[in-house]
Parts: sequence; C-alpha cells; structure tokens
Amino acid sequence: MSSVSVAQASARGSVILFLGNLLSTVVATIAIIVFARLLGPEDYGAYTLAFLVPSILQLFVGLGVGTAVTRFVAYSLSTGETARAASMTRSAVIFYLLFGLALAAFNLVVYPYFVMAFLHRPELVQYSQVASLYILAVAISQCSISALIGWGSFLQVGAFTVLQSVLKLALGVGLIVAGFGVLGAIVGHMASYLIQGCVATVAIYLVRTGSSSQESNHFVEDIRTMVHYGLPLFTGGVILGLSAQYATLILAGVVTNTVIGYYQAAVNVTVPITVISGAVANVLFRSFAELQGLKEDISLAFAYAVRYVSLILTPIVFLILAAAGPLFDFFYGPAYSQGVLLLKLVAISYLPVAVGLTVLPSFLNGIGKSRFTMLISIAGAVALVLASLVLILSLDLGAEGILLALLVSNLSTVVPGLLLSKRYLGVRIAFKPLFGIFLAGLVSWLVVALLPIGGLLSIEALLVDIPVYALAYTALVPMFFGLDDDDIIRLAIAVDTLGPLKSLFGVFLRFEKRMLGLRGAGLRK
Repeated sequence: MSSVSVAQASARGSVILFLGNLLSTVVATIAIIVFARLLGPEDYGAYTLAFLVPSILQLFVGLGVGTAVTRFVAYSLSTGETARAASMTRSAVIFYLLFGLALAAFNLVVYPYFVMAFLHRPELVQYSQVASLYILAVAISQCSISALIGWGSFLQVGAFTVLQSVLKLALGVGLIVAGFGVLGAIVGHMASYLIQGCVATVAIYLVRTGSSSQESNHFVEDIRTMVHYGLPLFTGGVILGLSAQYATLILAGVVTNTVIGYYQAAVNVTVPITVISGAVANVLFRSFAELQGLKEDISLAFAYAVRYVSLILTPIVFLILAAAGPLFDFFYGPAYSQGVLLLKLVAISYLPVAVGLTVLPSFLNGIGKSRFTMLISIAGAVALVLASLVLILSLDLGAEGILLALLVSNLSTVVPGLLLSKRYLGVRIAFKPLFGIFLAGLVSWLVVALLPIGGLLSIEALLVDIPVYALAYTALVPMFFGLDDDDIIRLAIAVDTLGPLKSLFGVFLRFEKRMLGLRGAGLRK
C-alpha cells in the first residue's frame, strides 16, 4: 500500500460515508421536521432537554477506548497484525457494554435530582428510565461504528447509519401519532440506537473477528493499551463536552422551552456541515493512522487534507448564511420564523472549518498525539465557558450568545492546534489557497444575498439560491487561487476509483481546469 492508494481509499471511504450519512440525514431530517411540527416548539424544547442529562453522562463512556479502537485496528491492519486488530475489537466492545450498563444504572439515580435541582422542570423526571437505556444504546452504537471504521468497513458503517435514522423516523413518528407525545419521540430515538448498535455488534463478530476467534483475547492488555492512548482524548472530550452542556444549562435557566426549540431547530438545519465533517473526519483519522504505519509524509498529507476539506465545507457554511430565511421556512414553517437569526449564527460558528477545525483532531489522533488533542479541547472548553458567562449572563444575549460563544470556542481550538502542529510536528500550511477558498465563498454569499427573490415561496427561492451560489463558487475558487493545476491532478488521482461518481467529479475538475486557463490568460495580458 502506498500514499496514493491511501488517498484513493480515503476518497472512496469519504464518499461512501458521505452518501450513507447523507441518506441517513435526509431520513433523520424528515424525522426531526415531523417531530418538531407534531410536538410544537414547547414540547420539542422539552424533548431536547430530556436528553441533556444522558448526554452529559454519555461523555464519560469508554475512557477514550472508542477512539482508540479505530486507531489501533487501522494501524495493526497496515502492519499486517490482523489477529491483534481482532483482539482489540472484541475487547473494546465488551468494555463499552460494561461501561454503558454502569452509567445507565447511575443515570436512574441522578436523573430525577438533576432535572429538579438544575433545570427546574419536574415534568422531565418521568423520562428517566428511557434516558438510562439511551446511554447504553449509544455506547453500543458508538463502539461498533468506531470498530467498523478501523476495519475500513465504510459500506457497513453507512448502512447502519441509515438503519438508525429509518428506525428513528418509523418508531418515533409512529409513537407520537399514537398519542405518546414527547415520550414517544424519546422512546423512538433511544430504540433506534439500541437496535442499530446490537445489529452492528453482531456484524462485527460474524464478519471481522469471527475468523480470528481461535486467537486468545488479551482483554486486560488490550484495554490498558487503548486507555493509555485514549485517556487524554477522553479527558479533553469530557471537559469540552461538559462546557457545552454547561452553556446549554445556562441558556435553559434564562430562556423558555420555546426558545430552546428555536435553538435546536437552527442547529438541525446545519446538518450538511456535520454530515460531511463526520464522514471526512472518520476517514482521515483512519488514513493518518495508516500513513504513519507506512512511514509516509504525514505533515504534507495534513496540509492537503486541510485544503481539500476547506474546499468542500467552507462554501456550505456561506450557502447556509445566504439562504437562511428560505431554508428555515422550508423546513419548519412560519411557527419557527424567529429562529432564522440563530441559524445564521450557527453557520458563522462553523467558519473555522476553513482552516482545519475538522481535520486537526483526526490528524493528531491518527498519529498518536492524543495529548495535543486534549490540550486544544481544554482550550476550546475554557473559551466556551467564559464566553457563555459573558455573552449569556452578563450581556443577556440568550441563544444568540451561546452561538457566538461556540464561534469563540472553535477559534480557541483550531488556532492552538495549528500552532502546536507547526512547532512540534513540522506542519506547514499554505494559507494563500485557504484564503482564496474563503473569499470565493464570501463573494458567492454576497451574490446570492443581492438576488431579487422577494415574494418567492421558500422552495422557489432555494431553487434559485443554490444553483446560483454553486456556479459562482466553482467559478471563483480558481480565480482567487483556491485551486491550482497540481490540485486538479491530485484530486483526479484521488477520485479515480469512485466508479460512476468519477464522471461527476470529472465534470467539476474539467470546469475548474477551464477556469484556471481563463485565469492564466488574464494574468498574461
């Protein structure tokens, strides 16, 4: 295996995960929209808050073993140690199951006290048992998906992701319509993860670890190795996660359930960013681990990854900004119209993806620098807590304040991460193309913002906004030096194994090459 084959595998894996996540997101978005419309803003806010305690406890599951199993399985496979990869997988699954059970039992005890003392919402206590099962369900799901990514089973990961969304839609909507209201939505959400996790776990044992079952399972040794690697990630993740939940707690203390509903609805609309980010991050994590095992130039790989991920995600951020009004009206209707500003602020909080916010954790984790990930996570957490206190409590900005605090947190994560990578890992990033990508997205946003679409229905406005934006962005990226001829060659090699999708990407690359030719002709005049 060479760096070229890893790049091609990364492109193929990213596309598979993206398509799986995209289909899953379409189904999940339908579920979210139906949930929100059937429950209304107030009950939808209660549904959101019902998962606050389990989400906090979920942070403590696994001690970082879930991330570690992806890294060690990928690394072991790249060095030919298949039996070790199988042993690590079995140990991780057993460990997560035990940990999930323990935290589920703990949740049964603390949930009622928490919602009474901190949220002051006694009506949420009735959901404690379902919320406890949710912790176990997500633990099983997370570990199985992490293990499958380590094995490079991207098709299975995509399939199981879609399965979870379909189950959520079918079970959740069915229970709401049957008259169970908020409880029905919660049960449907929990059950979807439980069923998916169990099916995925069975698939791992039958397809991946079954052939190595004759090998002894070194449970204690495996867990010790994975915890040693994963504990810094766990520590940083817990601190960052707690800071996010703390900010939500502050918000819940000063606004109504209805505002919480607007806030969550705005976050939901940005799922294209999280879908692509999640797919790319998971694949890059595995790829960086492989490249390290193959002794390839990981610093150069990081620089290219930042550029090409920015090429994809930055325009999506600006498109959401440009079409925020029609998007919100299309998904939620007039009842949620007050959440449009929140959607714009959510999109703005994602702008640091332009300089590596998505790539940094995958890079550092993939090459074994988990302590660096812990440090930048702590930096982001501290920034989030301090900014939330100032913006929500001192300046009384409410939901707008928490979203601005998220922007501050993301910047406080990516900037130290880039500085650490440059100083200790020799990473060098070409900021000129990143600035060109950012500028192309910004100008395309202005083009769409100036379109005379007043009076159009939301769907009609979107049918105008999206094509105009896409054409403007793809034309401007080469003009602003966001791409060059070498990038076209690298991207063409990376997508060479994508089968039918190769032709689609080929159209894009040929268009960009044409624009590069026009740029060159203009510069020569």
